[in-house]
Amino acid sequence: MRVNIDSTMAQLSDSFTEADCPSVSEARIFGPGESPAAFRRIGLHSVRLLLQHAGLRPTDRVLDVGSGIGRVALPLTHYLADTGTYTGLEPVDSAVDWCSRNISEQNPNFTFDYVDLNNAMYNPRGTVDPLGFRFPYADASFDLVFLFSVFTHMQPAAVAHYLAEIRRVLAPEGRLLASVFVMDKEGREQVKGGKAHRPFQKAEKMRVGSRSFWTDNLDLPESAIAYPPERLRKMIGASGLSWESETHRGGWRDSKPGQDVITMRKPEGGSTSDAGFEIWRS
Repeated sequence: MRVNIDSTMAQLSDSFTEADCPSVSEARIFGPGESPAAFRRIGLHSVRLLLQHAGLRPTDRVLDVGSGIGRVALPLTHYLADTGTYTGLEPVDSAVDWCSRNISEQNPNFTFDYVDLNNAMYNPRGTVDPLGFRFPYADASFDLVFLFSVFTHMQPAAVAHYLAEIRRVLAPEGRLLASVFVMDKEGREQVKGGKAHRPFQKAEKMRVGSRSFWTDNLDLPESAIAYPPERLRKMIGASGLSWESETHRGGWRDSKPGQDVITMRKPEGGSTSDAGFEIWRS
């Protein structure tokens, strides 16, 4: 079924209101409080990206890796059918608690799972190593997986492992949408000229083999990480996924907030092995 994006977004804009959103104090789970108006606007924009670039359908089984405090889940409660399902995976327990109380109790097809994953930016005391983490879901469980502002806080080996796990839990022809910072030629020029939104620099001291990346903080590289497109393509290819479309450009190159968005697909008959992962570990 083909979805009319503009019509769908108009309906969502009417049904998903600021009253549905967490308060500023509740949003402080992740740092400075975000107003309900900003929370709603970004949530709706995220759904539009899923519709436009990943073909989100009302009946999809979706996995939101890094589900936060429900920024995408809340508008999706007004879009997914009862036969569709939403699963959120999140390393901040207070966010999972909030979503379970405020979303799952009214929407039984929406569930949220907490895993104490270690991340230097968001959960530095986490006990679960992301390099050895197996997503707690069966093979081919989801039609669509998405990650907003997750790979932007992960180093290469962890990204590669997540891509392999996502391929495993995706159904054949399943889709993956992720926001990233793609450090292309224009991005490098804008960074060099001091015009980019973040002061990225090449993380020479943080190299993983020959697969370098860029960060805006050498002392805490997970603050924000950017990848050259050729490195992304190699990681995606090694995972068994295919990069499906051109990069949807965010505003970060022009001193504005906004990450790039890329989409991937698991080919029909794609393997669920971790064969491509080991080359990125060392």
